Amino acid sequence: MKIQSIAAAGAVVAATLPASAQEVYTLRLADQFPLTHIASVVTVQPFIKLLEERAEGRIKIEHYPAQQLAKSAGMLEAVRTGVADIAVQVAGYVSDRIPLSTVVELPSISADIEQCYTAFQALADGPLQEQEYGPLGVRAVEVQCTPSQFLTTKAESIDSVDALKGLKLRAGGSVVELTLKNAGAIPINMGAPDIYVGVERGTIDGAIFAPASTLGYNLQEVVKGVAKNISFGSNSGVMFMNEKKFQSLPKDLQDLIMEVGREVGHDIAVEYNKGSDEAMAKLADAGVNIYDLPDDVVGVIKDAQGKVAEEWASQMNGRGLPGDAMLAEARKAAGLE
Repeated sequence: MKIQSIAAAGAVVAATLPASAQEVYTLRLADQFPLTHIASVVTVQPFIKLLEERAEGRIKIEHYPAQQLAKSAGMLEAVRTGVADIAVQVAGYVSDRIPLSTVVELPSISADIEQCYTAFQALADGPLQEQEYGPLGVRAVEVQCTPSQFLTTKAESIDSVDALKGLKLRAGGSVVELTLKNAGAIPINMGAPDIYVGVERGTIDGAIFAPASTLGYNLQEVVKGVAKNISFGSNSGVMFMNEKKFQSLPKDLQDLIMEVGREVGHDIAVEYNKGSDEAMAKLADAGVNIYDLPDDVVGVIKDAQGKVAEEWASQMNGRGLPGDAMLAEARKAAGLE
């Protein structure tokens, strides 16, 4: 029998083998979230479940939640170095490494989570993969826009512009940092798991945070007020996979991973849009004051947000990056142009 015939016969046999007799690919997936956190419940766990089910035994995920393999700011590096095969990275934590990805955090892009997701997925499929992710040796297999963020403080309310100025607030990304600086507050770069202790000890006065995440990290135990009448936009998150590991898989499993990532990413956007009001109600039930900021404070924040997109593009341009072009691409993908 010719060598080609032997190879062909072997391929046919492999295709007809039951899943248990085929090669099983074990992938290590890391994230920062406790298993009870909404980001784990609607992002990571559905991805694992769907992928394992549809792979019919050919993919096994070893899940390492709650920073077991890497700190929240180190997930991208963990994937790059192979410590993890897949990991979820909040883009704002590594904005020095993937700065262009923060474009979808601009309030003008992320006013609606589904709109934000649509724009982010389009960018991740094209310019972001080419310009940021590929050169780092990683691939975006799922993208997500987190729920809208609100002013969350140890104080029951912020009732004046003077009270806003000088507040030390945890900011999860460069866009929120710019907004807070423009509004006169002091942005603090801090990982989400550290906010509780930061507020408790007085290191920070609060955070720009999503209501569901506030519950996920039990911040209702240390914060007393959430202003509901103005959003600070979203954070962007990416589930990265090591490119070499991705390329080592059979083509059908590569396609399956990307398919599941897109399906879960869209479902996340829908779920987050529904869940924000429910989380606000739970915070109120826990004794947190849910209130409206005075008009003058809202005006200061809106003025600050109005400058952010221009400043973001200028900062990117100043670093030799295509800030103007990426902003235009994001607006187009979000249906704003």
